Amino acid sequence: MRELIKPFLFLILLIPFATVTNAYAFTCGNTECVAGEYCGTSGPDATKKCIPCSLLSPEGQYTHSDVDDDPAKGTGVCYKICEEIEITNGKLVPEADKAYYDSTCEYNLKCNGYDKPCEGFHPDPNDPNGSCISNKQECEGGNGSGFKYWLADTGEYSECYITTCEEGYHLETASDQSFCGIQYGECVSNTAECASLLKKCAGTITGDAKWNDAGWDYDKCRCETDNARIDNGFGARSCPWDSDEGNWSTDCETDVTACDVGYCEHKDKTGSCAAARPGWYHDNNTDAECQPCPAGMTSDGTNKDNIADSIEKCGIRTGPHGTRFCDSNGCFTLPGNGELIYYKAW
Repeated sequence: MRELIKPFLFLILLIPFATVTNAYAFTCGNTECVAGEYCGTSGPDATKKCIPCSLLSPEGQYTHSDVDDDPAKGTGVCYKICEEIEITNGKLVPEADKAYYDSTCEYNLKCNGYDKPCEGFHPDPNDPNGSCISNKQECEGGNGSGFKYWLADTGEYSECYITTCEEGYHLETASDQSFCGIQYGECVSNTAECASLLKKCAGTITGDAKWNDAGWDYDKCRCETDNARIDNGFGARSCPWDSDEGNWSTDCETDVTACDVGYCEHKDKTGSCAAARPGWYHDNNTDAECQPCPAGMTSDGTNKDNIADSIEKCGIRTGPHGTRFCDSNGCFTLPGNGELIYYKAW
């Protein structure tokens, strides 16, 4: 009984194995091809024969297909496995998992971080073989250089964001001008007219400001006023900028052009109008020069009752100690008494 069972078991085991082995078999001419082969022709009479897919060029890149695998392709069609290919900053992703002989694998380029403008990559439009380049690129413009970034939505580059300026310019930025963690702005000349930077001058702003590491240097800036009112007269006033106060300084230089009646430019040329000295007079407000009294006459700048009247006129003073004479050479007194008699100095 045991002897009968053994052959029977052998047949049971053999049948499934034979079925699996011949599952992909198909006829090629007078030959039966198996998995991994295709029905090709060879020789001058083009005899059909089974040829291994591995012999196809390029060698070793092809396997087989079969009826069960892809009925649309028939039997004995070879194909190449299409797999992802890693490249620098991206990968090539196949459109399908296989390419039938004699077609090639078709790929789509996928770049890392495509939608990340500051750190991602996008396809290089100038590389027909397909490569990934950084979304952030260097650029130049506006008297400086900086960066631009790839706009994934439009497929274009942004404007150039300037971060470094050429010699003779400095970067002017605002608090909200930052992208990709980098401050950007505009390149501004290191020389600017003071009038474009400073205001609040009653006259004309002159001079140029210079840029340094601490900011604008306004040492050459002046507020010029041609006909400014000064103490007891008029003059051309030039005031420097006071950086500490953020305004025009009151320590100004003055060039006197006219003094009030009874006043003339200070003898020390200090840029102010002073009361006429004894022996001198000034009877107009169109100039700044005092004139000496005629010989034998004087002016009295110490008359407190009517100083304006006394210093614009010259006269002869007589008093309890005599008659006092003053002219451009000085003063002297002759004995006598009386009062000062003024005469208009023509």
